[in-house]
Amino acid sequence: MDKKLENLIAYCQGMYRHENGIMLYNKYLKEIKSITPAELMFIQNEQLNMGLKIDDILPNVDKLINVFYESLSQHKLAEPITIPFLKYLDDENKGLVKILESFKKVMKEKPLVGNQMLRAFLDKVKKYNQHLLKLENVFFPMLEKGDKRFNGLKILWALHDEERGLIKKIESEWDMEGSEEFLKLNVSRLYFILYGLVNKQELILFPSSVNFLTNEAFYSMHMQSFDYSFCFIAPPESPAGLNNSQAAKAVAGLFNSDTGQLKLDELELLLNALPMDISFVNADDKLTYFSSPEKRIFPRSKAAIGRDVRNCHPPKSVHIVEKILAAFKSGEKDDASFWLNVAGEMIYIKYIALRSASGEYMGTVEIVQAVDDIRALQGERRLLEWEDDKEEG
Repeated sequence: MDKKLENLIAYCQGMYRHENGIMLYNKYLKEIKSITPAELMFIQNEQLNMGLKIDDILPNVDKLINVFYESLSQHKLAEPITIPFLKYLDDENKGLVKILESFKKVMKEKPLVGNQMLRAFLDKVKKYNQHLLKLENVFFPMLEKGDKRFNGLKILWALHDEERGLIKKIESEWDMEGSEEFLKLNVSRLYFILYGLVNKQELILFPSSVNFLTNEAFYSMHMQSFDYSFCFIAPPESPAGLNNSQAAKAVAGLFNSDTGQLKLDELELLLNALPMDISFVNADDKLTYFSSPEKRIFPRSKAAIGRDVRNCHPPKSVHIVEKILAAFKSGEKDDASFWLNVAGEMIYIKYIALRSASGEYMGTVEIVQAVDDIRALQGERRLLEWEDDKEEG
């Protein structure tokens, strides 16, 4: 690590320890005035490596960006942005800012309890989740592949989760009597986070990426972005060429086992036809495969292939992933199950340790399945009743 990064880390550490801010600023003024967006990401990653927790870092993120703003702002991408993937992300951000600006007057002048304009505002900003999913499942893993020091992106992911949690809190109390103070506080906090997410992308994420990713990587991410909805803008036209559903098939060959064989294209069709999401994490904790069912439950993009499984989950749940992997590798456990309600639908999640005939740990398979239809079954069905299915549909 070069001396500049060491000094910047020392400055940040001093801020986290609440040392004299003016003295720290003057001591490290040269580094503060010349920091680049990528260096800020690398600093945060190094602090995580040093044992600092995300919850320790989050309260100081915006303070640090304010201190570094003068230097960071010099690296903002020039308009118009010519890289399609970044351009559409930037356009979505501009659309979000317009929504935020238009609601300011309502927030300042109108009661929020039961306010239908607040309800409509929440419905609009919830669409921004598609933007965040593109960052988490396409952009972040590609940057991590480009340089392992981008592991600090999990700090941004934690902010995404905070935004999602705030929306749920506000929705739960927007029409409850006596919640005006609660709403004012949390809507203001939501504003602060959303503006901050746009700012962090413009100042840090976008300019960092152009120095570490190739044109091929940006094209790949652009193609993968069509697996998600576009928010606040008209959906762009998909580029010419193969889309993700037309991905190249495996080389000719057969999958052979003691119980039969399948052509590789048959195996792919079989796995994708199963009404569940299937993912495989190898013995080195890298995601190496996921199926593509007609209806995915949790978003996933091919940029995640090769990604450390810890980085495929929100920071707040990484400790659970660690616990499962440790128990599987030690042989203490062979499976783990969870079930949760997602958008009113019951989702069943099961992790299964895969072992060789000699008992060696080979990896973990994750199965995610919507089970409302299964839970609602009653009695028996012994005959083919397609006509009844059509009537029910």
